[in-house]
Amino acid sequence: MSSSSDSLYPRLLVRHHWFVLGFVVFICVTLTAVGIVCTQLPDFSDPRIGWGARGKGTIFSQLMVLRHASEKFRLAYEIPLDTNELFGAFEQFVNITVDDLDESSYQSDLLSKYDLWRKKQPNKEYDELIDYRELNESFYDNAIDKNEVVDYDDDENSESALIYQWHRDRHFDVQNLITKYVDDKMINITVLEFVKHLPQFDRTNYQSNRLPFEMLRPYAYLLEEKYRGRTGRDGMIEFYFERTQANDDILSLDHLLSICKWEKTFKNMLSPVDIPSLSLATFVALYSSKNDCQLITTEDVKHFRSVLHTCLPYYINGYMDVPLSDRFLNRVILEHQPGYHTYQEQTKAIYAAVRHTCFYKNITRFIYDHFVDKKFINDFQQSKNNSKVSISMIFIYNYKIIKYNRTRDQTMCLRRQPFSTRYCEERGCMDDYRNNFFTKACVDEELSLDNCEKYCLCKYHCPNETEQVNLLTPILKAPELIEIFVKNFGRKGQLATYQDKFVKLIAFNFANAREKTAMAQIYQDMLLVIIAAALIIGITVCYLRSVSIALIIVIGAALSIGVSYFVYRIIYRIPIFPFMNLMSAFILIGIGCDDIFVFFDTWDQEKVEWLRTYEEKHQADIADNLLNNTNTHESPPSNKKIKPSKLRRPSNAFESRHRSCILNNPAEVRKLLLREEALIEIMAKTLKHAGSSMFVTSFTTAAAFFTNMLTNISFVQVFGVFTGTCILIYFVITVTAIAAFAVIYEKYIQDISIRVLSICCSDIVNASSNSAAGKLCVRILKSLERFRNYLFGHLFPLIIINLRYVFVLLFLLIGVLGLVSIFHYPELKVPSTQKVAFFLRDNPMEVYEFSMKSQFNGYSKEDKRLFAYPAVSFIFGIRDIDDGYIFDMNDRGQLYLMPVHLNRHTTLEFFKQFIAHLGTRSDLFSSNYDLEKDFEAFYQVKSSHF
Repeated sequence: MSSSSDSLYPRLLVRHHWFVLGFVVFICVTLTAVGIVCTQLPDFSDPRIGWGARGKGTIFSQLMVLRHASEKFRLAYEIPLDTNELFGAFEQFVNITVDDLDESSYQSDLLSKYDLWRKKQPNKEYDELIDYRELNESFYDNAIDKNEVVDYDDDENSESALIYQWHRDRHFDVQNLITKYVDDKMINITVLEFVKHLPQFDRTNYQSNRLPFEMLRPYAYLLEEKYRGRTGRDGMIEFYFERTQANDDILSLDHLLSICKWEKTFKNMLSPVDIPSLSLATFVALYSSKNDCQLITTEDVKHFRSVLHTCLPYYINGYMDVPLSDRFLNRVILEHQPGYHTYQEQTKAIYAAVRHTCFYKNITRFIYDHFVDKKFINDFQQSKNNSKVSISMIFIYNYKIIKYNRTRDQTMCLRRQPFSTRYCEERGCMDDYRNNFFTKACVDEELSLDNCEKYCLCKYHCPNETEQVNLLTPILKAPELIEIFVKNFGRKGQLATYQDKFVKLIAFNFANAREKTAMAQIYQDMLLVIIAAALIIGITVCYLRSVSIALIIVIGAALSIGVSYFVYRIIYRIPIFPFMNLMSAFILIGIGCDDIFVFFDTWDQEKVEWLRTYEEKHQADIADNLLNNTNTHESPPSNKKIKPSKLRRPSNAFESRHRSCILNNPAEVRKLLLREEALIEIMAKTLKHAGSSMFVTSFTTAAAFFTNMLTNISFVQVFGVFTGTCILIYFVITVTAIAAFAVIYEKYIQDISIRVLSICCSDIVNASSNSAAGKLCVRILKSLERFRNYLFGHLFPLIIINLRYVFVLLFLLIGVLGLVSIFHYPELKVPSTQKVAFFLRDNPMEVYEFSMKSQFNGYSKEDKRLFAYPAVSFIFGIRDIDDGYIFDMNDRGQLYLMPVHLNRHTTLEFFKQFIAHLGTRSDLFSSNYDLEKDFEAFYQVKSSHF
């Protein structure tokens, strides 16, 4: 028997088992409720939460410092902060406010009226187009229509003509350079050369060089970048089709008509309302001035192919990436005071390209980027007619447009910034100031020529007026799109139904809802926890022959997760809770099952051991009593020796009779085991043997998860912390609540189970005493029990002992093969892409993400611009110290500044040397910019300007 100090806790568990169990459960439930009520519920909408690697020297921490500095800068100059958090939760389906559509840019009569390149031919059916090659520096001197009234002559101010001339000279300089770094090409060409080399399709027909502007108007929100998103994918829906036969060409009449049919099918599937959409077939129709893709002919296809081939060199050379827009066309009217205007002519040299078929609204570039594959473009350069389109897409709009008026206070006008003299001069502020064009808000201000900054600040201050804008709100949001995906594409083999003898559907993008679809699938997969729990219950019932023990495993896992959530959010104060943390439920059920098996196996073994000890002690007491009785009644003579064998304990027959009357009686055994002293001793030895084993396994496993804190990736860190905490708490619950439950099970539940089972069995036996089915069931149960005992008690130990060397060599070989596969072939490699796979690679959404994007130039260009050719910024005066809470992605910490004395000569010399050194870094700057020349104004800065 153990000492009193060693049996104190077992005595507490045995005597007050109901109190211990209730107290532990109450504490666990209370802590779980506090953790849920007093903290914000986890947000599982973004699976990327916590992926940043934050820590000393990491790029993520440096970005956090830069983000903090940007916020401080905006607050200092009263600039509103960005609404989109750089590292916040992912929001895809949001409302977007954009400027109203410029309707005039889609009116052919208005555009042709002011077209400098239209050569009017009154006696001919069509006007002609002036030869671009005739462009020279004096071309614009004769560009004013004689019948046109010059607007600036109406201005009462005598100096307006000078203002007009200033803008005219500035904007009409055809020798200005167009300089732009496009992907891996450097564009450096004058306006004169750019326009002179523009393609001309048919100069005798002016209209052949222009697209049908009015017919493109319904597709404006799909065509213009500011409405469809930077990459043309924000909130849109795409279906990718591949030719059925490897030698077919999608850019043929039959295939285009098939795509047209599927385009209408998918539009009806997504929305009963007619929504705009684009496809290669629709573009063929539009470029031939037809409003229905079902009306296209072979001649239309040939014309479209000819347009693409003519414009292709300008796409390959990067000229189509020059940012041309309507602002280069229209005359800008600036109202300074009521009745006082100035008219700023925009660059009409570039205007030749703005309305050109190859450049208008960047539509043709959009086709190259997203509607024909890379291979076609490469082959198209070699042959106009033999190149074939293998993959194309259907592009469906997913926004509805709501027009409303908003005040200027809601616009970007409030983003005030300090204005320099150069800024004022570039915008004509000095000229306007000299002509006394002041806004009413600035009339009483004392503005002098030396105070241009204050004037510009006042001049560009937004008045409290309204403007009409468009609110783009999604038609189909994530839940609806996910439902459509599951209904029409979710089942295996369902994708194959969307094909005919010309094209077949291979991938799609539901408005970038792949991540949300993955999260919805993960929610469904969490039902596997129920399956795992049911499996555990089944195995436990088979092994321990108890449903209640199986249930207590699941209940213990649930309680430990709840308490761990309280510790995680309240004590650790970790604000992020990634969805991966819930995966710890699977780990916890497995570990908890092991602990319970160890505990109750040890419990049963200690019961057998206690009974064996009790039997030996009982037999020894009987033998001693018998010997004492024999010595008393038949005392031998003192001089006669008795053989020791005759003084032993009674014969085996005597022992078996006494054993049968005590240990062979289940009721007596139950009474013996339910004695308080017996339970205390059994519990003490169980905790001594099983508790130490569970302690070692639990703490080593938890320590393995806690080592994830050594990484800088928050996602992995918090998962290790949460899972390790769950394991430790489950161990505490096991040695408290579950240990108390073991006493309850022994004293009450087991008796109840035996009685219920005996009643059921007696009813079955009485009902079918002569039934063959009843006898068969009994034989099957006994056979299963004998098989279990034979399997685990004889066969497995025999195999393991006899084949122990074989098993060692086998597992050693498996380990060596694993090392070879990790370090040699196929070799564990760092991912070559920033993308994360959520489904199997044959899933159409994954095919889009990992295959389709690489087939089209639009995505390749965007990846290059974001990752291969990023913008480089150099920031001075900030220390690289990120002391924000490591687990809080929105905690910026403190910004540590260091003074930069720009008015000191040594500081300016440092910048001179720094800039001179940057000029030699060809790995950073692949351009012919003269950095030192760009910083001349900075060198000439005076201390009085600070």
